[in-house]
Amino acid sequence: MLEQYIKTQLKFKKLFLSALVLLSLSVIFFLVSTSIPVASAASGLVTRGDAEGIFYSGCGEVIDHGTPSQTNPCEDRFRARLFPFGSPVKNVCVDDWHVLVVIDLEGVDVTNPLLATRDLTIDDLKATTVNWTLDGVPVNTQTLPVRVFPLSEQQVGLQAYSFTNGTLFAPGAISVGSHVLTLQLNDAAFPVPLFTRTVIVDPSGTGACLLP
Repeated sequence: MLEQYIKTQLKFKKLFLSALVLLSLSVIFFLVSTSIPVASAASGLVTRGDAEGIFYSGCGEVIDHGTPSQTNPCEDRFRARLFPFGSPVKNVCVDDWHVLVVIDLEGVDVTNPLLATRDLTIDDLKATTVNWTLDGVPVNTQTLPVRVFPLSEQQVGLQAYSFTNGTLFAPGAISVGSHVLTLQLNDAAFPVPLFTRTVIVDPSGTGACLLP
């Protein structure tokens, strides 16, 4: 009688443990399956790698001999860039990484004593300072070394050199709402005006967050 009772209890425990394992597996499967759509929905976001790729590859807005030029041709994600010259207002998504970037381009110009030779042109670029503000507060940025600007990319038709300046912003670093960005280049060779743009950060799931 006791032996039968023990066998019954052991059988009950085995059934209970099997049911518990099945329940645990079901919960895990549910959690994994419900997280998949979230990951899929977020796949269109601009990542840190995207933003760094734009900054370090030489993509961005170009100031050519003191004048805004077309964006340096490159493969990038437009919604990542905060300061397009082509529009006074830019909507961006709070969930994205963003890049603030400008390229200062100067060609060797024998008619300009500050740019008459290769060395003078490079010295002028090295001496040029870049000042950004966000809502009136200075933004700390990084300036990359002066490099040869490929002939296929330039518009000045001369031997040209450039540097890239800017920084990255993590998701949420700029709060939802309207903000004012300013850019001032101080270049002795050419007077450069103060550039001002309005950046509107859209909340998750709205506006720019819905763009590809």
